[in-house]
Amino acid sequence: MVRKWVVTAVVAVLALGLTGCDSGGGSTAAPVKLTRKDWTPSGLATAKATTAAIAQALPGQCADASVSDFSQLPNAMEVVHSTVEPTAQMTCTVNDEVVEFTVFESTRDRDRFVDDRSTGLCKLARAQAKKYKSRVTLPALRWDVGKGNVTLQPDSQGLARQLSLITGGAYDGRACAGSITADWNSRAITTLDALGRRIATAGHGCPSVALGSREEFGKSARLTDAQLPAAFGTCDFDGAQVAIVTFARSTPQVKKFVNEQVSKACVGDPATGRIEGDKFAVVAPGTIAEQVHAAVGGTLAPTSCG
Repeated sequence: MVRKWVVTAVVAVLALGLTGCDSGGGSTAAPVKLTRKDWTPSGLATAKATTAAIAQALPGQCADASVSDFSQLPNAMEVVHSTVEPTAQMTCTVNDEVVEFTVFESTRDRDRFVDDRSTGLCKLARAQAKKYKSRVTLPALRWDVGKGNVTLQPDSQGLARQLSLITGGAYDGRACAGSITADWNSRAITTLDALGRRIATAGHGCPSVALGSREEFGKSARLTDAQLPAAFGTCDFDGAQVAIVTFARSTPQVKKFVNEQVSKACVGDPATGRIEGDKFAVVAPGTIAEQVHAAVGGTLAPTSCG
């Protein structure tokens, strides 16, 4: 989704009449004058090494890695009112998301690029929503700010988090609308990971917990972490998948959310088990529910499917 926004942003700028606007804190919108005629050899080497690391860590992913068209750089810079000139840029597909890898000469340039692009694209998204009296269709930008002077930009928080574990970077989420809670709560993700480690320590797998997309849950974008689960993810347990929900407090919305996850699981497995603990719930196949309960603690509900 973000990649599509970048590709079509010039059209959006013209349609919205924003070519002369300031980005609200980013670099100025002066005509872009590049200092080079192509990506630098060292920048390309760093980008290629990063895509190779992703491909190695996630077999079958990032197989289509390709170098971005340098001639499109001025347009991309102008759209987000940025004068930061990357030294290299590549893209590849990971888990059906097109990820953009960008390399810079300095940490300062890297951070300015993240600020400029986030501010510029979010401003376009808000202006488009206002013009057409609709909701913001780009709720947030997700970044993995990698070690050195590299950024990775996928669509989802879950993939950005996964990539940061591979690159040794840090997740940086930038919301585009104050009325939308675009990302899961970081503290709740910590709780999610702790539950995953309990499963791993017990010898049942779960090398990591894969975050679900908050945007997939309809009304969740309009509700706060206090009303809905603060984090939701899935984990492999002896080859089967379990769903983990963490929350700040057990509100009616949280209970409804957990019940909905149980109901969905019950369609395929009438023996689905539900484990409830301190600010968490786990939904597991009936064949392993008791083992999951032993690993994560809490209370195993007598009957989950009605």
